[in-house]
Amino acid sequence: MRSLPLNTKVIRFVPNYLGHPILMPLYAYGLYWYGTPQPLQPHMHGLNFLVILVVLVVLPILIYPILRNANKVRSIHLETLNERLWPLGVNMMLWLNVLVYLQLVVPRY
Repeated sequence: MRSLPLNTKVIRFVPNYLGHPILMPLYAYGLYWYGTPQPLQPHMHGLNFLVILVVLVVLPILIYPILRNANKVRSIHLETLNERLWPLGVNMMLWLNVLVYLQLVVPRY
């Protein structure tokens, strides 16, 4: 069996990583930022992007090892209902924090 060249392998995997669900909040905020009138100062968009990056991307990645050490999850596949409830609950709390933050920061029209 012939092996694929490295650049072909990279080209096949880049869309998979860019389409990962954990990056979707960043894409959504980017589309929001691009598609709406600019009621905020430019530095506020950077701050909001940073908050969304940290709370909705970095923290979920860091919380998994904590849940694993606490024996709440056994593997990344989350096979049982109990294993799925913990990350879901944590993620819901993180989303709630971001929504409250954006309600306080983004002005209403």
